[in-house]
This record gives sequence, C-alpha cells and structure tokens, in this order.
Amino acid sequence: GGNDPPFDDTFPPLSEYLDNSKNWPKNCPFLHLKFTDFAILDKQRFIKHAYYFWYYLVFLFTWDVMGAIIAALISPTPSPEQVYFNFVFGFLGFWCFFFGHFRLLYLAMRSRKSWLYILYEFETVVLLFLTIFMIFSLLGNMVQLLAPLAPGSPVPVRQQPLVPAVVQSVGIFFWAIALCMCFYFIRKAHYFNQLSLADEKEIWLRE
Repeated sequence: GGNDPPFDDTFPPLSEYLDNSKNWPKNCPFLHLKFTDFAILDKQRFIKHAYYFWYYLVFLFTWDVMGAIIAALISPTPSPEQVYFNFVFGFLGFWCFFFGHFRLLYLAMRSRKSWLYILYEFETVVLLFLTIFMIFSLLGNMVQLLAPLAPGSPVPVRQQPLVPAVVQSVGIFFWAIALCMCFYFIRKAHYFNQLSLADEKEIWLRE
C-alpha cells in the first residue's frame, strides 16, 4: 500500500521504520528496544544474555546487602559501614551496569562500531576486577565471622556465626559465576567486533 515502508533488501536492514514497534524486553519498564529485525540469531541471543545478566547482577547486589545486614548483626566487630557500602554499591550498580553493560552492548551491535565494542570490553574488564574484589571481600568477611569458632580464639561469640558465614559463602559462589560470565562476554564481544559485514550477511541469509 501507499503507507507501507519501502522494501529494503540490503544488509543490515537498518531502516528507521524497524524501530516503530519497540517491544522487547517486555518486562523492562523504562526502555524498550526493537532488535530482532536487524540482527543474526547469535547476536539476538547474546544481547538477551547481557540483559538477563543485568538481572543477575541486581540479584547479587540484593544478596550482598542482605548478607551485610546479617553479618553486622552477628559479627563480633559490627561494621555498619559495610551495610551502607553494599547498599550504595547496589544502587549505583543497578543503573551503571544497565547502561554500561546491556545498553552499551546494544548500541555496539546496532551501530557495528568497533570503538563501542572496545569500550564495552573495557567495561566488562572493570566488572571482572570488581567481581574478583567482591569474592575476596566476602572471603574476608567469612574469616571475620568464623574467627570466634577457632580453638583458643579470644574473640567472643556474640551469636551463632554459621548462618551469615553460609550466606557469605553462597555469595562467593554467585560472584564466581559472574566472574565466568565476564570472560564469556569479553570473548563473545571480541568475536562480533571481528565479524565482517560480509560474513554476518552470509550467516543472516542462511538463517
């Protein structure tokens, strides 16, 4: 019809009308994207992995705040500053990693600009080192919590420290998963940065 958008048989199909119906992710209240019409399936899966990984990070921040509160209540040397740090860190991480991890990757894939991929890889390296810091921080908290249980320890036992120690150990496991995911995102982003437009078009045609 006369109102139909012009047919675009080029690759990638980046016509403006593709964004007239931004319907993904449906459960994200403040940002909708239209990604499925201009990307190969592997890219679609990767951007969804990045989006759900942001959810996973939000879960980790929440878990850390909960663990810090429990540790502050039971630790022989309470540290309210740790609770404040985890709360502020989680609040900032909620926004920083949404725009710096998920949104930045979306822009890099959409525009196919190498410098955006490099910036995304740098951000993921920062996240990787942050993950390592969190693992060692939780290990330190565990040592502090379990110190009163050591034979001959002069540190008094305020309450049973095993519960917060278990929470901290589970947090270490969760952050270790995040560490592995950082390597995955760096490797995959590098692959897409090196993928030529001709090779991507060939994959797109086979799909």
